[in-house]
Amino acid sequence: MATIKDVARLAGVSPSTASRVIHDSPLISEPTKIRVRAAMEKLDYSPNFTAQNLANQKTNMVGIVLPLTSQRVVDDPFFLKIIQGITQVCNQHDYLVLLAAGKTSQELLQNVQSMIKRGNIKNFIFTYSSQQDPVLNYVSDQPGINCVLIGKPSDKRERNLKFVDNDNLQAGSDAANFLLGRHFNKLAYVYTDLRQVVQNDRYLGVKQVVDQQTSEQLLCLKLKLDDYLYNRQAFQQLLKNDSQVNGFVACDDTVGIRLQQLLKSSSIAHQTNYGIICFNNSIFSRISHPSLTSVEVFPLQLGERAALLALGLANQEPNFSLIVDHQIIERNSTRN
Repeated sequence: MATIKDVARLAGVSPSTASRVIHDSPLISEPTKIRVRAAMEKLDYSPNFTAQNLANQKTNMVGIVLPLTSQRVVDDPFFLKIIQGITQVCNQHDYLVLLAAGKTSQELLQNVQSMIKRGNIKNFIFTYSSQQDPVLNYVSDQPGINCVLIGKPSDKRERNLKFVDNDNLQAGSDAANFLLGRHFNKLAYVYTDLRQVVQNDRYLGVKQVVDQQTSEQLLCLKLKLDDYLYNRQAFQQLLKNDSQVNGFVACDDTVGIRLQQLLKSSSIAHQTNYGIICFNNSIFSRISHPSLTSVEVFPLQLGERAALLALGLANQEPNFSLIVDHQIIERNSTRN
């Protein structure tokens, strides 16, 4: 395996000059940079970024912190698009990315602590925002650490953190108005965890519209991602409480798919014309039957802009938050 000394010898420069070329130092002339880079390519030389980080107390690595239970990330195209957006920007600016995942908060925290202490990673992007998150609290308390959230900060302690988000309060309101405009007048909000800021904001947006524009009360249905028996019982209880419900706002496409399965196996599917709108506009919403109306939140852009904020490259002042648009994509699930 080639070393920096091999590159320097082939290029006819000192190892320190070759190192400065790797770091694109303005002190090195362009002809010398070209010569050193040609030597690097010929020798197939790749810098050991981790070793350089530890030696120089600098970092060209970004840690991506995933939500608990990494299987959710693998199953959900939303998170894969976010990661794609982050890595595209990091690749363009010669940054490497490392993923931190865990099934429990403690496991995730240990992984992040290791990235900071052993890898000297200074830039972190959280792909979620959750109330009272011990991992985020730890990272934000560390001196010299740059942290960006995808999602709105959940409390006053986090207000100074940089973040990228959609206006989920408005998106929830738009989803509710969309259903009401198509004569689905008894609405229910379907969610998995209101401690997740994005789910709670969408709920508040839906509730605001229902309270202001109807005389009805917004119904709520909590589902679990991997417990069909629980979901069926919860759904049956919802129908028992109010059999007139005919419009559903699901917090995301994966929840929308589970709701659709419950509806198909229930009496409401044969007795009532119902509508479903969900969020994220993933492939699940397009291939479901009937296809699901969904709110496009542009996760690729969320990831790209989070990376730009993390690397200090966002062209916006003050450089603390960026809001990405949303758009309703209508499909068969809301067509009467």
